[in-house]
Amino acid sequence: MELLKGYGVGLGFPHVKKLAGTQLWELRTAGESKVRVIYVARYGKKFLLLHGFVKKEQKTPRREIAVAEERLREHSSRLTV
Repeated sequence: MELLKGYGVGLGFPHVKKLAGTQLWELRTAGESKVRVIYVARYGKKFLLLHGFVKKEQKTPRREIAVAEERLREHSSRLTV
């Protein structure tokens, strides 16, 4: 999280990965941990952390992406009300 805070959207691989076909990014934690956080960049160095999970497969499971997308929709709808 500190790297993301310090580097902002300039932080790249292997720390973050763009999730293809979405506006979402996957933050990879340091070390042997398989903990991932799906987030979206907002306004420079501000980020909306949407969903955290333990990654057990090579590819990010679609269900984890769906949770993050739903939370993003909920957040966006609150801003437009």
